[in-house]
Amino acid sequence: MTCATITKLIKDRGFGFATDDSGQTYFFHYSAIDPKTNLKFDDLSIGKRIEFISMDAEKGPRASPRTLSLAS
Repeated sequence: MTCATITKLIKDRGFGFATDDSGQTYFFHYSAIDPKTNLKFDDLSIGKRIEFISMDAEKGPRASPRTLSLAS
C-alpha cells in the first residue's frame, strides 16, 4: 500500500493528486475509491492522508481502481 497526502483536487472533474513522503506524486480518480468503505469523493480534501495500491500508467503513477481509502 502507498500512503500519500492529497495536494490537489479537481472536484468537478472527479480527480486529484497526492504526494508521498519521498516526493512522488500520484494521480487518483474517484473510481479508485474502495467501494467497501463509506468514503465519498466529496469527503476528500487537501491535506488528508490516503492509502491505495499504486500502478504505473501511461502518464505516470496512479491509484489502482477500487483501492483508495483514508489512511488510518
